[in-house]
Amino acid sequence: MNKDSPIFIPTESYIKGYLKSSKSIKLEYSFTGTIFTSNKLVVEKSATMKGDAICENILLEGNMDGNIFCSGHVEFVEGSVFNGKIYTSTFKNLTQ
Repeated sequence: MNKDSPIFIPTESYIKGYLKSSKSIKLEYSFTGTIFTSNKLVVEKSATMKGDAICENILLEGNMDGNIFCSGHVEFVEGSVFNGKIYTSTFKNLTQ
């Protein structure tokens, strides 16, 4: 396995707690808690996240309730839903 490959939280999974990694993280289902990564966080269309995200970059395609603390950029795609506060240097919103 490639040491640079992201961590996947696959569909039909549910995780509650604190997740910390230097790798990218890709959520495909439900997560409740705090995610910290010094890399990229991707919240897939099928995913729901409740809690805070602390990351370099985030791509939100699904649903998120919480706060985003991002040293890089935040990107929301059309159809994504976000409730919370965002702290970042760059924000791109492709939703209506």
